[in-house]
Parts: sequence; structure tokens; C-alpha cells
Amino acid sequence: MRRDNYDLKERTIEFARAVLATVKTKRSQVSPDITKQLSRSATSVAANYMEALVSESTKDFRHKCCICAKEAKESWFWLRLISPPHTMVIAEDVRLVQEALELTKIFCSIRRTCDQKRARGSG
Repeated sequence: MRRDNYDLKERTIEFARAVLATVKTKRSQVSPDITKQLSRSATSVAANYMEALVSESTKDFRHKCCICAKEAKESWFWLRLISPPHTMVIAEDVRLVQEALELTKIFCSIRRTCDQKRARGSG
């Protein structure tokens, strides 16, 4: 999922694609309600970031990034829920759980940066 040329837009899209591929392979093992929730939250991260990139204001950008953080955290939850116990860890599951957590941290950091700029009066 990582690249030398860091592009958050591509990273969120790749995360959504990887989750959708994982959901496809786990359909028979996991409740359809859970796979639907996971699919929606993972794709929402990318969709809301696309909206943030064309936001009308700093406030709108911050709001969309907050949604991204919430959706990434929700994805993390669903991924943890469907991942096998530690004794049967699958590398792809671990990678997706870690990516969801990293995306959550990135979007929380963006939100904090927006808040700091606003507090200084430059946003």
C-alpha cells in the first residue's frame, strides 16, 4: 500500500480497494451486515477525502477530514472484528488493520493542524 511518492489520495483509494478485495474473500465466513459496514466505511474514507480536496473552505476541509478519521477508525474496528485470533493471524488482515489505524492518525493530525491554524488566525 505504501509508495515512495506519498499521495494520500491514492493511499485512501488503495485502502478501499484492498478492503473490498478482502471482503470478497471473506463473504462466506462473515455476516453480510458486517461486510457491508466494512465496505461502506473503507470506501467512505476515500470518498470523503476526495470531497475534502475540493472543499469550499478550511472549515469544510477540516469537517471532511474529521469524517475520514471517523470512517477509518470504524474500518479499523470492523477489520479487527473479522480478523482471525492472534494464533491464526493472516498478513493481509494485519496490514489492513495497521493501515486503517495509520489513516485514522493521519486524518486526526490534519484536523489538529487545521485547529492550530485557526487558533493562530491564519485559517
